[in-house]
Amino acid sequence: MIQDFLVTLGDCPVTYMPTTAGVREKWTGAMLDATGRAYCGALRLDFPVSCDIERAKEVVARVLSEHSILATSFRIDGAVLVGAAPATDRLYKQIRARLVPPYPEVDDNVFVDYRAVDPTAAGLRIAAREDANGLHVWIGFWIFTCDGASIDLLVGEIARRYRDEDVKLTRLWADYVTEAETDGLKMQIQTEMKEAIYGHAGPHGIDARRRTSAKEKGHHDSFHFTLPVRNVALAGWARQNRVTPFAALFTAFQRAVSAESNITRVVTGVPFANRRGIGDQSVVGPLSNTVPVVTEHPKGQGFGPAAKAAQRALVSAAGRQHVHTADLYPQGVSPRTSNIELPFPQLFNAWNSQTAGSPLPLSEDASLSMTLLTNKTCRVGFEITLDGTGECVSGRFDLDVDAYWAVKDSVSAHMARDLYAAICY
Repeated sequence: MIQDFLVTLGDCPVTYMPTTAGVREKWTGAMLDATGRAYCGALRLDFPVSCDIERAKEVVARVLSEHSILATSFRIDGAVLVGAAPATDRLYKQIRARLVPPYPEVDDNVFVDYRAVDPTAAGLRIAAREDANGLHVWIGFWIFTCDGASIDLLVGEIARRYRDEDVKLTRLWADYVTEAETDGLKMQIQTEMKEAIYGHAGPHGIDARRRTSAKEKGHHDSFHFTLPVRNVALAGWARQNRVTPFAALFTAFQRAVSAESNITRVVTGVPFANRRGIGDQSVVGPLSNTVPVVTEHPKGQGFGPAAKAAQRALVSAAGRQHVHTADLYPQGVSPRTSNIELPFPQLFNAWNSQTAGSPLPLSEDASLSMTLLTNKTCRVGFEITLDGTGECVSGRFDLDVDAYWAVKDSVSAHMARDLYAAICY
């Protein structure tokens, strides 16, 4: 049965998993999403026929079972979020059993369509299929248990284990949380900072072009785009102007939103890796958090000055990475009162996995490849995710089709004109 994709606690021994304020905030958002789709992530690993298939299955099961955070179920006990996962040996057995391919019909769509709906259930799901091209392994998870950097760490660890290398890339979430709680790191956001972000009346972005009420949840879908600007040219322009490629692309998106919405002040949510210390770099868990970034777009401003201003805004926002997300909401607004909508209408993601599209060597004649799978949802009305692996700037829009169908092409066209005029001439 397809339900066997999902790892369960059942009556097996459990490991109790420590949680953080960030996990609770994301979990709360998932509780308010009745479909569960917007908080589910998934990927596919492809092992070629030239590799040792049984060894590949063993390595995948061992690496994933070490990270119980991926299979953790959560519930509220009093006022505390409590997590529990299968003990490592039982988790390994469940994963290993799901790597024996019983379903030749499994593909990306079948896997993405099956997921846990109730966030109190463990979100880890596994499926596999063998064919003439090799072994294909699908892995799904709640995004409040795993972020893009964690995906890269896990895939890198799988490749290293397959090659019999002793260097360990990953660190356990439980160990990280214990140390973080000991450090007692917490920032208090000042009222002035809230005012600087949300002090002006909206609209704050693309919501100025909504065709439906902000309270309506329409049909969501993903749309890929490619811009006529090569990534190598973008990188060269960024170096010459002393900004990052991320800041340059963020600038193009902000200016497009400003122009298409006819507003000069744009507030956009930007996910930060939130890995500020050396010890954070190897943790598998939900460290990423989204921070509002404010940019101003006066008429007549050139792309270069706008990019420098946007980079300053991003640097300023980086200082808020350890602020609890709930503290950033305007007065009287919270994740609960705004349903699952954050108080900014669009999100800007870029390169949320460096491994996607970049084969990892397993042996002299075999490489592992990883593909991220979109679930065609977004946590706000209009979301952009950029892919840094192609020759040209490309990515996808995840959007509320009912609200923003007419805007997606004009936003990408504006970005293309802006980037081409600044970089290619």
